[in-house]
Amino acid sequence: MSLPEHGICLVGYTYREYDMRYAFSRAKKYGYDVIELRDFLDFRDENFVSLKKTLSRAKELSLKFGINFPVIFLQIDKYVGAEETMNELMQILSDYGISILHTHAHINLNGKPITSAEASEEQYRMEAEKLTMIANVAKRYAITISIETHMGTICDTTASTLKLINYVNHDFVKVSLDFANILILNRNENLQKTIERFKDKIGYTHLKNCKYFAWGYDWNVPLEMGDINYHKIIAKLLYSGYSGLFGIEYCGTGDPNVFASRDIKYLRQIIGEYKSK
Repeated sequence: MSLPEHGICLVGYTYREYDMRYAFSRAKKYGYDVIELRDFLDFRDENFVSLKKTLSRAKELSLKFGINFPVIFLQIDKYVGAEETMNELMQILSDYGISILHTHAHINLNGKPITSAEASEEQYRMEAEKLTMIANVAKRYAITISIETHMGTICDTTASTLKLINYVNHDFVKVSLDFANILILNRNENLQKTIERFKDKIGYTHLKNCKYFAWGYDWNVPLEMGDINYHKIIAKLLYSGYSGLFGIEYCGTGDPNVFASRDIKYLRQIIGEYKSK
């Protein structure tokens, strides 16, 4: 499944309280190019049988609404085992046109996930070895592994994510930059510099905004109204040569339709502005 250049992707987590059919219908209505499969009420990936059923249903909806699904989020750890197991997973994903496997870099210690502050160099190397094995299989199917910057993982900062990506050093392992997540841990991170540091290692992006306070943070804001200036972020990505997908995600409460319909208009306006220059 080919990816539209600078295509706008509806991240499934936005519609985590709805089924796939409703999410596909909203993607069509609001003008999204593609959708990321994840977190819907009827999304199942407990095993290969349930994953195939999910993908088969997505294919039906794709044909009905004219919305492709080149991205899927899976916690890859549940599938890690023999190379034959990973090969079967990639074959299934490839059969349904998946070209980006979006995931987290989890390391568990005594049953609990550890963060970059707690991880040793040896643990980074071990995670890199695992990802290299996965990527070697994924390469056969032209599937890119995109590791998300996310709290509660060893990729919770720019520096820690870059460390892992550099350890792996594989063309089929990229970073999925979630800018709001990066600021959860360190509000002083310079997101423009983050883009510069990753350069051609950016495989995917998640765009959501947030208001940061001393007591915590609030996700209940549209892209244009949080503390992140996406006008500058998108411009930096475009000028840096990024040609991949822009995934719009809403993590707050209330009616997601309000934000899904509003955010795509804002993002298309910015992309159009810089492409016209």
